[in-house]
Amino acid sequence: METDEPAPTAEGQPPAPPPPMSSTAVVAALRPLRLRPLWLGFALTFAGFFLFAFAARSADAADARALAASCALPAFIYYYMVVHRVVRVLNAQAGWSVAYTPAAAVWKHFTPILGLYFLYRWPGDVESYVSWRLGRRSRFAVWTFFGLLAGFSLHFFDNYAGLLVMMTSLCFVYVPLRRALAADVAEESSARYNGTLGLR
Repeated sequence: METDEPAPTAEGQPPAPPPPMSSTAVVAALRPLRLRPLWLGFALTFAGFFLFAFAARSADAADARALAASCALPAFIYYYMVVHRVVRVLNAQAGWSVAYTPAAAVWKHFTPILGLYFLYRWPGDVESYVSWRLGRRSRFAVWTFFGLLAGFSLHFFDNYAGLLVMMTSLCFVYVPLRRALAADVAEESSARYNGTLGLR
């Protein structure tokens, strides 16, 4: 006669029940992963600029440059937080993944030569996901790449102008990605569509 009791272990004792999940863990498991708000990156950029403008009035040229870099640091950190979250969101989508972890997406920015390529690689993976999800080709990765490249180059001359260009370039990724995440898988999408365009 079958019963609902757990099967005994090798020692003849029933296995211990799994520990209950905390309410925080349950909420975290049920809550969907969301993109970080892009407006916060613009807010940090402008806040850093006004803080620098206020504090630099009594500083000499050398100190002003170091102060500008310090005030711009939170906005630069937030850019990498945005990239980390975008890759996490992509990896969380059913039937889709990328060939690197969110942490790798951040540290690859600091790798010589590879970092330049990766400014195109991660927007390209977002573009591939959007094309697959919506069933039509998207062409925003190259514009995002040129914008990020211009922003990183410009920040050597003006931190805040570079940050403004970088945050604006992220809009090219965010707008279609939000549309794709909110849409159902298009009927035109082919199950054999290669989301990496054969690059991996």
